[in-house]
Amino acid sequence: PQLRTTHSVIIIDQSGSMNKCDVNGFRSRSDAAFGTLALDYIAEQLYQQGDEFFVDAVTIIEMNCTGSLFVHKEPMDWILFNKVLHRQRTAKPRSHGNYVESIEFAENVINDDLKCFSNFDLDDIGAYMLVLLSDGSPSDQKAGDQMR
Repeated sequence: PQLRTTHSVIIIDQSGSMNKCDVNGFRSRSDAAFGTLALDYIAEQLYQQGDEFFVDAVTIIEMNCTGSLFVHKEPMDWILFNKVLHRQRTAKPRSHGNYVESIEFAENVINDDLKCFSNFDLDDIGAYMLVLLSDGSPSDQKAGDQMR
C-alpha cells in the first residue's frame, strides 16, 4: 500500500540578499519566499484536498553557507502551515547562497528516504518533488574561483 502520495523537498534561499525589501506585500525576499510557500502552496493544497485524506510529506532546507534542515518529512497540514508562517517572522538570512551543498543535502534526504522503501514495488512509492526558491545566482566556488 502506498504510504504517502508525495514528498516535497523545498530549498529556500536564506543568503544575505534575501534581506532586500523589493517584493510588494512583504518585508523582504525571505518573507516573500516563506509567505508564498505557506499561502500559495501549503494552504492551497489543503483547501483543494478538502475532507479527503492524503499523506503528503514536506522537507524544508534553508540555504546559506550550508544547507540546514528546517522541517523534515512533516505532514502537509495546518500545523506545518503555521510553522512556515512563524519561520517567516524569525528567519535570519545571512552570508552566501551555496546551491551545491543544499542540493546535495536534498539529494541525501531523498536517497535516505528511498532506502526505507527498498522492498516496495515502484508503484507503491510516492512521487518526489524538489523545489528551489531563490533570488539569484549561486555563490558556490571551488579553488581558483571556478564554479562548482
